[in-house]
Amino acid sequence: PDAGPDADPGAAPDAAAGRPGEVTRRTLLRHWAPLAALGVAYWAIYSQLNVLLPIAANELTGSTAAISVVFTANGLLVVLFQYTLLSRVFRRATARTLLALGFLAFACAYAVLIPLAGWYSLLAFVLPVTLAEMLIGPSLDEQAVNAAALRRTGLALGTMSAAGALGSLLGSSLGGQLLQATRGGSRAWVLLVGCSLAAAAICLLLPKVRTRHA
Repeated sequence: PDAGPDADPGAAPDAAAGRPGEVTRRTLLRHWAPLAALGVAYWAIYSQLNVLLPIAANELTGSTAAISVVFTANGLLVVLFQYTLLSRVFRRATARTLLALGFLAFACAYAVLIPLAGWYSLLAFVLPVTLAEMLIGPSLDEQAVNAAALRRTGLALGTMSAAGALGSLLGSSLGGQLLQATRGGSRAWVLLVGCSLAAAAICLLLPKVRTRHA
Protein backbone atom coordinates (compact mmCIF):
# COMPACT_ATOMS: atom_id res chain seq x y z
CA PRO A 1 0.00 0.00 0.00
CA ASP A 2 0.97 3.61 -0.54
CA ALA A 3 2.82 5.06 2.48
CA GLY A 4 1.11 8.40 1.91
CA PRO A 5 2.40 11.89 1.15
CA ASP A 6 3.89 12.34 4.61
CA ALA A 7 6.13 9.28 4.41
CA ASP A 8 9.83 9.93 4.81
CA PRO A 9 11.48 9.03 1.48
CA GLY A 10 14.81 8.60 3.23
CA ALA A 11 13.52 6.10 5.75
CA ALA A 12 14.57 2.48 5.66
CA PRO A 13 12.10 0.18 3.82
CA ASP A 14 11.05 -1.61 7.01
CA ALA A 15 10.44 1.70 8.77
CA ALA A 16 8.29 2.96 5.90
CA ALA A 17 6.28 -0.27 6.08
CA GLY A 18 5.44 0.33 9.73
CA ARG A 19 8.10 -1.93 11.27
CA PRO A 20 10.79 0.54 12.46
CA GLY A 21 12.29 -1.88 14.96
CA GLU A 22 12.74 -4.81 12.58
CA VAL A 23 16.24 -5.26 11.20
CA THR A 24 16.45 -7.69 8.29
CA ARG A 25 19.44 -9.87 7.53
CA ARG A 26 20.02 -7.91 4.34
CA THR A 27 20.10 -4.63 6.25
CA LEU A 28 22.57 -6.03 8.76
CA LEU A 29 24.85 -7.29 5.99
CA ARG A 30 24.64 -4.02 4.07
CA HIS A 31 25.62 -2.01 7.13
CA TRP A 32 27.94 -4.32 9.04
CA ALA A 33 30.08 -5.61 6.17
CA PRO A 34 31.49 -2.17 5.25
CA LEU A 35 31.54 -1.08 8.88
CA ALA A 36 33.64 -4.05 9.97
CA ALA A 37 35.93 -3.52 6.97
CA LEU A 38 36.40 0.10 8.03
CA GLY A 39 37.23 -0.99 11.57
CA VAL A 40 39.94 -3.32 10.27
CA ALA A 41 41.25 -0.66 7.87
CA TYR A 42 41.37 2.06 10.53
CA TRP A 43 43.44 0.09 12.99
CA ALA A 44 45.68 -1.37 10.31
CA ILE A 45 46.51 2.13 9.07
CA TYR A 46 46.68 3.69 12.53
CA SER A 47 49.02 0.98 13.82
CA GLN A 48 51.69 2.23 11.45
CA LEU A 49 52.26 5.08 13.90
CA ASN A 50 53.85 2.46 16.14
CA VAL A 51 55.41 0.30 13.40
CA LEU A 52 56.67 2.36 10.47
CA LEU A 53 56.64 5.90 11.80
CA PRO A 54 59.23 5.63 14.61
CA ILE A 55 61.81 4.21 12.19
CA ALA A 56 60.85 6.67 9.47
CA ALA A 57 61.05 9.61 11.89
CA ASN A 58 64.59 8.65 12.82
CA GLU A 59 65.58 8.29 9.17
CA LEU A 60 63.96 11.59 8.18
CA THR A 61 65.50 13.69 10.95
CA GLY A 62 68.49 11.77 12.22
CA SER A 63 67.08 12.04 15.75
CA THR A 64 65.66 9.24 17.87
CA ALA A 65 63.63 11.87 19.75
CA ALA A 66 61.71 12.91 16.63
CA ILE A 67 58.90 10.42 17.21
CA SER A 68 58.39 11.87 20.71
CA VAL A 69 57.76 15.26 19.12
CA VAL A 70 55.10 13.70 16.90
CA PHE A 71 53.29 11.98 19.76
CA THR A 72 53.50 15.06 22.00
CA ALA A 73 52.05 17.32 19.32
CA ASN A 74 49.39 14.71 18.59
CA GLY A 75 48.34 14.57 22.24
CA LEU A 76 48.19 18.35 22.56
CA LEU A 77 46.03 18.71 19.46
CA VAL A 78 43.59 16.08 20.73
CA VAL A 79 43.27 17.82 24.09
CA LEU A 80 42.83 21.27 22.53
CA PHE A 81 40.46 20.44 19.68
CA GLN A 82 38.55 17.24 20.55
CA TYR A 83 35.81 19.19 22.34
CA THR A 84 35.42 21.57 19.40
CA LEU A 85 34.92 18.65 17.05
CA LEU A 86 32.40 17.02 19.38
CA SER A 87 30.39 20.19 19.98
CA ARG A 88 30.47 21.65 16.47
CA VAL A 89 31.54 19.31 13.66
CA PHE A 90 29.80 16.25 15.06
CA ARG A 91 26.51 18.13 15.24
CA ARG A 92 26.57 19.21 11.62
CA ALA A 93 27.83 16.12 9.84
CA THR A 94 26.72 12.50 9.73
CA ALA A 95 29.02 9.77 11.00
CA ARG A 96 29.39 8.50 7.43
CA THR A 97 30.71 11.87 6.29
CA LEU A 98 33.08 12.10 9.24
CA LEU A 99 34.45 8.65 8.49
CA ALA A 100 35.13 9.57 4.87
CA LEU A 101 36.81 12.83 5.92
CA GLY A 102 38.87 10.94 8.48
CA PHE A 103 40.25 8.47 5.97
CA LEU A 104 40.94 11.31 3.52
CA ALA A 105 42.90 12.97 6.32
CA PHE A 106 44.87 9.75 6.72
CA ALA A 107 45.66 9.87 2.99
CA CYS A 108 46.89 13.46 3.33
CA ALA A 109 48.98 12.59 6.38
CA TYR A 110 50.86 9.77 4.69
CA ALA A 111 51.10 11.71 1.42
CA VAL A 112 53.20 14.44 3.05
CA LEU A 113 55.78 11.80 3.95
CA ILE A 114 56.30 10.79 0.31
CA PRO A 115 58.80 13.60 -0.48
CA LEU A 116 60.94 12.48 2.50
CA ALA A 117 61.51 16.15 3.34
CA GLY A 118 62.93 15.66 6.83
CA TRP A 119 61.39 17.61 9.69
CA TYR A 120 59.04 19.42 7.29
CA SER A 121 57.34 16.18 6.28
CA LEU A 122 57.23 14.91 9.84
CA LEU A 123 55.68 18.06 11.31
CA ALA A 124 53.22 18.38 8.43
CA PHE A 125 52.15 14.80 9.16
CA VAL A 126 50.92 15.58 12.67
CA LEU A 127 47.83 17.68 11.94
CA PRO A 128 46.05 15.45 9.39
CA VAL A 129 46.84 12.23 11.27
CA THR A 130 45.44 13.75 14.46
CA LEU A 131 42.33 14.88 12.59
CA ALA A 132 41.89 11.34 11.27
CA GLU A 133 42.20 9.92 14.76
CA MET A 134 39.63 12.31 16.22
CA LEU A 135 37.11 11.78 13.43
CA ILE A 136 37.27 8.06 12.76
CA GLY A 137 37.35 6.48 16.22
CA PRO A 138 34.19 8.08 17.66
CA SER A 139 32.38 7.85 14.32
CA LEU A 140 32.96 4.10 14.07
CA ASP A 141 31.45 3.63 17.52
CA GLU A 142 28.49 5.83 16.61
CA GLN A 143 27.83 3.87 13.43
CA ALA A 144 28.07 0.59 15.35
CA VAL A 145 25.53 1.75 17.94
CA ASN A 146 23.16 3.03 15.26
CA ALA A 147 23.40 -0.24 13.34
CA ALA A 148 22.81 -2.43 16.37
CA ALA A 149 19.48 -3.98 17.21
CA LEU A 150 17.80 -3.01 20.45
CA ARG A 151 19.65 -4.20 23.58
CA ARG A 152 22.65 -5.31 21.52
CA THR A 153 24.80 -2.22 21.81
CA GLY A 154 27.42 -4.12 23.78
CA LEU A 155 27.62 -6.78 21.08
CA ALA A 156 27.98 -4.08 18.43
CA LEU A 157 30.85 -2.38 20.22
CA GLY A 158 32.43 -5.75 20.89
CA THR A 159 32.29 -6.52 17.18
CA MET A 160 34.08 -3.27 16.40
CA SER A 161 36.70 -4.10 19.03
CA ALA A 162 37.27 -7.46 17.36
CA ALA A 163 37.63 -5.73 13.99
CA GLY A 164 40.11 -3.34 15.58
CA ALA A 165 42.13 -6.21 17.03
CA LEU A 166 42.28 -7.89 13.62
CA GLY A 167 43.31 -4.62 11.99
CA SER A 168 46.06 -4.02 14.55
CA LEU A 169 47.38 -7.55 14.05
CA LEU A 170 47.39 -7.20 10.27
CA GLY A 171 48.86 -3.71 10.40
CA SER A 172 51.67 -4.70 12.73
CA SER A 173 52.67 -7.82 10.81
CA LEU A 174 52.25 -6.41 7.32
CA GLY A 175 53.80 -3.09 8.30
CA GLY A 176 57.02 -4.80 9.30
CA GLN A 177 57.13 -6.73 6.03
CA LEU A 178 56.39 -3.54 4.10
CA LEU A 179 59.28 -1.80 5.80
CA GLN A 180 61.66 -4.57 4.77
CA ALA A 181 60.34 -4.66 1.22
CA THR A 182 60.59 -0.91 0.62
CA ARG A 183 63.84 -0.40 2.55
CA GLY A 184 62.88 3.04 3.80
CA GLY A 185 61.68 4.45 0.48
CA SER A 186 58.47 6.29 -0.39
CA ARG A 187 56.58 3.23 -1.65
CA ALA A 188 55.31 2.42 1.84
CA TRP A 189 53.65 5.84 2.13
CA VAL A 190 52.18 5.57 -1.38
CA LEU A 191 50.62 2.24 -0.44
CA LEU A 192 49.18 3.66 2.78
CA VAL A 193 47.73 6.60 0.87
CA GLY A 194 46.06 4.13 -1.48
CA CYS A 195 44.66 2.09 1.42
CA SER A 196 43.30 5.25 3.05
CA LEU A 197 41.58 6.35 -0.17
CA ALA A 198 40.09 2.87 -0.59
CA ALA A 199 38.71 3.03 2.96
CA ALA A 200 37.22 6.48 2.24
CA ALA A 201 35.45 4.95 -0.76
CA ILE A 202 34.07 2.12 1.41
CA CYS A 203 32.46 4.78 3.62
CA LEU A 204 30.12 5.55 0.74
CA LEU A 205 28.64 2.05 1.11
CA LEU A 206 27.25 2.89 4.54
CA PRO A 207 23.56 3.88 4.68
CA LYS A 208 22.82 7.57 4.29
CA VAL A 209 20.38 7.58 7.17
CA ARG A 210 20.69 6.26 10.69
CA THR A 211 19.21 2.92 11.56
CA ARG A 212 15.92 3.55 13.39
CA HIS A 213 14.92 1.72 16.53
CA ALA A 214 11.53 1.46 18.18
